[in-house]
Amino acid sequence: LEDMVREKNAALSRVIDQITDSYQFTLEAMADMLDARERMTGAHSKRVSRVSALLARKLGCSLAEIEIIGTGALLHDIGKIGIPDAILLKPGPLTPEEREVMKMHPHIGYNIIKAGPGLEPASEIVLEHQERYDGQGYPRGLRGEEISLGARIFAVVDAYDAIRSPRVYSPAQSALAAREEILRNRGTQFDPVVVDAFIRAQDEIEEIGGWLAM
Repeated sequence: LEDMVREKNAALSRVIDQITDSYQFTLEAMADMLDARERMTGAHSKRVSRVSALLARKLGCSLAEIEIIGTGALLHDIGKIGIPDAILLKPGPLTPEEREVMKMHPHIGYNIIKAGPGLEPASEIVLEHQERYDGQGYPRGLRGEEISLGARIFAVVDAYDAIRSPRVYSPAQSALAAREEILRNRGTQFDPVVVDAFIRAQDEIEEIGGWLAM
């Protein structure tokens, strides 16, 4: 009887592992499709997910919080599926009208994933990922700790990745230039506590991010 119980438990564990792997694969596939649509962003979503999880760990988050933050970062731009290519892929500056359309993507993404099993906490990061520490962001103009920690972490990581990666509108810049830009926006765009942790962990972040050495 004990052997049968052990065998059943082992089989159940294998099934749960398979379900978990399949679920993670589906989430990553969704992020990959968006990255492919934006062409030059490459593996952006996976990169910012890994780096956000690392920074969450450095800030003392629990394992459950780290998983939520990693998932929110992975799916942050899922709402761009509702943005027309003419706006999303436009090489030049957006018009005021086009910017308003682009600003819809956090709400679109939030509405897509909030009902997903286990995704409600991550959906808050998706909704808030364009907020700024000084309250000048969107969609709700949240300020300081009104913004979830995951979104505050993501804001720093996303900006760093944008600077370190080649984009349609700008070439990749060096780690030093990216560091200076993050520090320049400490306390305005970014949470000072998150920035300080990021700077302390920059060498590890560079290793995880896999950007070209510059």
